[in-house]
This record gives sequence, structure tokens and C-alpha cells, in this order.
Amino acid sequence: MAPVPGAFLSPTGGLRRGLPLSHFCTHLPRTRFSRALLGCLLVSLYVVGSQPCYPLFSEAAREQAGAPQDSDGDSAAVGSEVQRVAEGYSGHADGRLPQGVSPGLLRRRLKSLVPGFLMRRRIYKALPQIDESQFPEFQEVSSALGTSFLDDARSEVHFFPKPSKSVLNLLSVLQDDVPYGIAIKAIPFGLLDFYLPIMESYIHRMVADEVKFPVFLPLLGVFRSARRRTVYLVFPLYRPLPGMLEIHAKNVNFVLLLAELAVDIRELHERNLTHRDIKEDNFLVDPYGHVVVADLATVEVTDELAYALGTEGYMPPETQAAFVTRSTLMPVRYGEKTDIYSLGKTFVEIASMLDEAGVAIPNKDRFEKLVARMTATSPADRPNIREVMDDSFFEDIDFQQVRERTGRGPFRKLVGADKLREWQRRKREAAAEKAKAENDMN
Repeated sequence: MAPVPGAFLSPTGGLRRGLPLSHFCTHLPRTRFSRALLGCLLVSLYVVGSQPCYPLFSEAAREQAGAPQDSDGDSAAVGSEVQRVAEGYSGHADGRLPQGVSPGLLRRRLKSLVPGFLMRRRIYKALPQIDESQFPEFQEVSSALGTSFLDDARSEVHFFPKPSKSVLNLLSVLQDDVPYGIAIKAIPFGLLDFYLPIMESYIHRMVADEVKFPVFLPLLGVFRSARRRTVYLVFPLYRPLPGMLEIHAKNVNFVLLLAELAVDIRELHERNLTHRDIKEDNFLVDPYGHVVVADLATVEVTDELAYALGTEGYMPPETQAAFVTRSTLMPVRYGEKTDIYSLGKTFVEIASMLDEAGVAIPNKDRFEKLVARMTATSPADRPNIREVMDDSFFEDIDFQQVRERTGRGPFRKLVGADKLREWQRRKREAAAEKAKAENDMN
């Protein structure tokens, strides 16, 4: 199933409404010589500054790992802090870091969770290898990728409502386990670095527990090609939010929908992470009618310098100005207020879609005041995500229930949802049995 010709796909499959500025630039220069030169410099820096890390795809390691060894030797303290980062600060009143936690120190430790060049190469080599010719779905995605030597080609996402038996066996799932099919994202990469293919799967593995982290798109598997420099990420096929709004505009719970979007972003901000490319295309609707955040390839540590990225129409003034006035090699500082602006623009776009469908916006005055605050020109005038959730527009929302996904979703439950829930139950039971067996052996 090939992508729509002439359409730009989000990494999770949604059709992009606007051509993103990130389409025109990457975090490395575009000429082969300059990329090679910069790559040699990066390799030397990574060799000197690489941090140790834990294995990426080991469930036991992910559950039990504390943190990389800190340069000061306080590995126990670092382990405790990083564990709290992984679990979040959900109990804190304003959704930010508690008193006594140094944001700068925490950012440094969070950065160390994304390993340096040599460790990324080891993680890549440890991925299960596949031969695309043995799987029609992987062969289709692979054939759509451009050829490259030093340059990394653009990622490709293809959708397969009825995956072949060979792919289902590879993923250890049944057709009933993925009632709407699967999506395969192919990430090609250049000769000099493994950052792009490893980073996205690494973030996904940090939030792989569907019970603890129900607001993120689940990851079914990660593989590396036996024939080319490509990593494949496999996801369950969920429905893109814009498409669901067009079909179910008259039945959607508008306030609950915006509340779920806010909670999705808060889950990132609590972990000192910024999404950087929030828009309706980067949210998907799961079979239970809840909204999950996707496209974690754009996630970056909050307030760290990163390279220009975003979608026109959703970028805040300070980011767009930096993109226009600087070279794409010059880093831009992304903070949580960047996401707040983009989220406000997303709220407006969703409201516009419902208005076009003849659906009245509830509490319109409160909604417009909230959006005006979120899209203020100055970042200092924008609320943080907790202040957004505390706004009177959401006064009837139980955010604890929204966070846990224990209530109804903004959309109706889709056919096949119960099958997926049963698969998740079996998966949790198998993981618990495995953990118990490992404990008994120890």
C-alpha cells in the first residue's frame, strides 16, 4: 500500500496539512563533503564524550536500570533521579520539576540516556536483522527509499491493514491483535551517525509500558536491514486525528478531546522533554477512542539547543524568526512554551474543522481566551501545560481519569478494540511471568 502520491506523510501516517519547514532542512548540511567533514568532527566528539547506557531492547534492563554512571560517582542518586524522570512527576501541583531538583543537572542526566556514537552503533548492531525480500511489507517500504551514501534519505511510512502471516509471525502477534493492521516506518541514515534511527526507538522504549504510559503510540518492534543502512519501526495502525474529526465531527466530545491533547503533552513536559512539532497530524486515535501522541522523532530535552524544526503555521514567533534569520546549522533553544504555542494553534485548527462541519464550540468565550493566552507573542506570557489544564474551560474535566484512560474517550470505541485489549492483557501477563521467573532464578 503506497503513500498517496504528492502528499507528505507524518512519521505516523497522518497527511500533513502544511509542508513542514523541517522538510527543507535537517540537522546536518546537505552537501556530501560538508556532511563528511562535520561527521568526522562529531565522531571525534562522541568518542571523547560518549556516555554508557543500558541495553535498549531488554525489558528487564528497562525496568531495573537506574542510570548511567555519573561523572561524580553518585550512581545511586542518579539512578533514583532518572527513575523518577521515567515515571514522571504526576503528583506535583504545577506539572514542573519539584523544588530541590536542579533542571540543569537533570537535563544533563536525561541527555545521557541517549547514548553517544559508539554506544548507538552497538545498539544498532544488537537489533534483530531482517532480509526485506522475505517480507512483502518490508520490501515495499524499502523499495520506496531513496539511495544514499553519506546523506540520509527521507523516512518512509507505509500502512498495511492486512499484514502477511510472515510479518505477524515476526512480530509474534495475530491478526486479531492488530485489528486495523500495522504501520512500518523506514528510517535510512547516513554513513557517519546512528542518531536518527536510534533516537526515536529509544524514546519509545522509555515509554513502552501501555499501563504506565497509555498516552503514547505503542511500538511493536524494531529491526535493522540486512541489505542497507535502514532501521524499521513497526506500530499498530491507528486512525489519524484529522481523518477521525472529518468523519465523526458531530459525535466528538470537543472539550474532552482538547483535555486529552493537553495531558499527552504534559506527559512529555513532566519528563523535561519538548515535542517541538505539535499539530493535529501528530496525534492518533486508538481503538478505544482515546488520543495518543506520536512522531517522537522530534522530541528533545527541554531548553537544550536543537536545530530548526517545525511546521509552518504552528511554529511560535521566536522559533520562526530564528529559522528565518539563522543558518539551519545554527541551533535554536526549544522550551515547553514552544509546545504551548503549537498546541494552541492545534486547538484552533480542530475548532475550525468542527465549525466547518456545523458543530458549535462549547464555552466559546472561555476557549478563545485560553487560546489567546497559549498563542501569546512572548513566551513569558504563555501558560505552562498545568496552567492550561487548570483553565476554567476544563472545569468539568477529571484529569486523573483522563491521564489513566479509565473513562470514555472523546471518540466512540471502534470495532475490534476488545481484541486489542485482550492482546495487551496477555502481553502484561507474559511480562509478569518472565519477571517472576527471572527473580526466582536470582
